[in-house]
Amino acid sequence: MIVQSNNKKDIKDPQINISLSSLQDLEQVDTYKYLGVILDKKLTWVIHIQCICKKLAQSLGIIRKIKRFTTRSNAFQYVLLIGILTSNLWNY
Repeated sequence: MIVQSNNKKDIKDPQINISLSSLQDLEQVDTYKYLGVILDKKLTWVIHIQCICKKLAQSLGIIRKIKRFTTRSNAFQYVLLIGILTSNLWNY
């Protein structure tokens, strides 16, 4: 038998003040972008994934518009364009 409880208390994040010896207090932020990865205060990937999906949707919109102008003779260029527009989003 598995007993599970959904009683989660509403715990607010504590405000932590961190200061270094000669610098001002460090600011606490909700999200931070570091090396192309968006981190939130709970270290989840939700905001990062939403940002990637938005960029992919923009690239796919461009690809759809260009698709109307492709023929068999320039199909290779079309496939190459797809790779150029989306590979940088998938490869990191």
